[in-house]
Amino acid sequence: MLYQVELRPSAKPVLPEGGDSAAKYRAGPMVRQRNAPRNAGRAPQVPAGQSDNRPVEARRPMALEASLFVLIVALPLAFFPQSRDAFLDVKILLLAGGTLLMWVAGLPIDRRIALPAFVWAAVVVLAALAGVDPVESLIGTVRGSGLVLLLCTAALVAMAPSLPEGLLDRARRWLVWTGLIVAAVAVLYRLAPEVLEPLARRVPFIGSTLGNPVRVAALLAACIPAILADKRWRWTGVAALALIGLGLASAEERSAYLLPVVAVAASAWFLRPGWRRIAIATGVIASALMLWALAPAAAVSNAPTDRFTAVGQFQTLEGERQRLAVYEIDVRAFARRPALGWGPANTWSGFLSSGSTGQIERAGRNWADAHNLVLELAVVSGAIGLAAFGWLVWRLAPRTLRPPPGRRWAAASAVALLAFALIEPLDVVLTPLLFLLAGAAAGRSAEVGAEVTDEARHDPARIAVAGRVVTATVLVAATLLATVNLGASALEQWGHSHAESNWALRAATDMAPWRLTAHEALALSLAVDGRGGDEAAAAEAREVVDGVVERHPLNPGVRLLAADVELLLRNFPATQAWIRDQLATFPNDSVTVPAAEPGLTLPG
Repeated sequence: MLYQVELRPSAKPVLPEGGDSAAKYRAGPMVRQRNAPRNAGRAPQVPAGQSDNRPVEARRPMALEASLFVLIVALPLAFFPQSRDAFLDVKILLLAGGTLLMWVAGLPIDRRIALPAFVWAAVVVLAALAGVDPVESLIGTVRGSGLVLLLCTAALVAMAPSLPEGLLDRARRWLVWTGLIVAAVAVLYRLAPEVLEPLARRVPFIGSTLGNPVRVAALLAACIPAILADKRWRWTGVAALALIGLGLASAEERSAYLLPVVAVAASAWFLRPGWRRIAIATGVIASALMLWALAPAAAVSNAPTDRFTAVGQFQTLEGERQRLAVYEIDVRAFARRPALGWGPANTWSGFLSSGSTGQIERAGRNWADAHNLVLELAVVSGAIGLAAFGWLVWRLAPRTLRPPPGRRWAAASAVALLAFALIEPLDVVLTPLLFLLAGAAAGRSAEVGAEVTDEARHDPARIAVAGRVVTATVLVAATLLATVNLGASALEQWGHSHAESNWALRAATDMAPWRLTAHEALALSLAVDGRGGDEAAAAEAREVVDGVVERHPLNPGVRLLAADVELLLRNFPATQAWIRDQLATFPNDSVTVPAAEPGLTLPG
């Protein structure tokens, strides 16, 4: 028999009669915030040993819904052509703003998940302060893998278990529509790129709105469980899978073939949709991949030079040899700074400082990420950070792997994103989405937990308030930092795209001193003017690079920037001196000191 409780704020709860089954409904209807004064300002108490089954409700549900929309729809789709990196800087701002909005919504916090998440966040901050380049750790100029990304990720996984199932199901539909848009843009870029020109003329959509084809494959794979979880399975689901399959194929990456296998397997395990639906999904996606691979070159106007790029990647082990070399080097980097690591966004420094000459030659010198979530966290936050992260996983994983029925799709999508995170870099879209979905899957249907007494809440309540205030302050600071970063990026892009715009580059460096790309652009622009006879510009260019080297002494690129500046200024002995300094700092780097002047810029 199903018992229903009529939700009337002023009505007395209707309880079923008799037996232990009555305990399920003991809490009665939803207790809203406006009823708190009846309890002397406290949340209603539940006697020890009894469950509190009140539905979880945010204090500001509209803010919660808006935050999920920002994180699931706006974050993957947003791009800003007027910034230096159209697919990065605006996404960092949306990530910070969306996380802050969810925090403001006032979701209850699952302390079993929140405590290790916040401990991990605190260790990451300590790692940044103790790292080799704290300024670079703020955001991470090139990849955005700095503090803003990691702190927002920690906050999201702490809040996600309390997401209501109804809103989570709406988020599932949003994720599907986002994936379909990403897939459509990826396919259009390959088949008819001129259609996308009105959106942004200078922006290449080879990675759709995510900036990289591998990220496209990961997001689309995460959409597969969301499609299969739809209870109203119709032809629209088949059509959606077909477009997702074409989007995967257009990525022309091995991941586009591997990640869907993980996604379908995870869907079969968690969702149990039936063999027929799984067979249809497998057949539709496989057919789309095969159709794209067998299509004639003339049918794909914007295809890679090698039409069988993805298939060809399976025929060589070069990528695996490079990754093994990267893993070996990063393990050595972890061993060199075992306590708190090199600091967020400083993996490149650890990589070039720790690799042997042969390893760096085999892997290449420009690996700024370990391409493995666990190893990356070990390098940037050391054993202490890895232990804190392990505590979070120990608390989170058992619940994520045993989700309630309404949250199983989130667990399956999280598994697909985890497969990506174990072989690819941290990402400003996919890494937070992984932890958001994993945390959401760890939630419990209308279950807050109990064993709360009046005597036991007083001091923990103060700690919780203090934690909320600190977290809100950190997220506000991250949002402001991301806003300033986007403004500086826009100024930097203006300086790149307009003549005689050194003023914009100066403004960008003053506004965001951590943006190495802005300093690089300003130094090179001034060096060009100095090459033309402007001695003041030449002196300023040298001043800029000297300051950058002083503030970022272990950055592998700043001394080579200084060498380029001296080369532009026709001071070849100074160029050689900077390269010798580079090799003194990174003895096994693959660059060499040129014996004769090579030209305007140095190789590598």
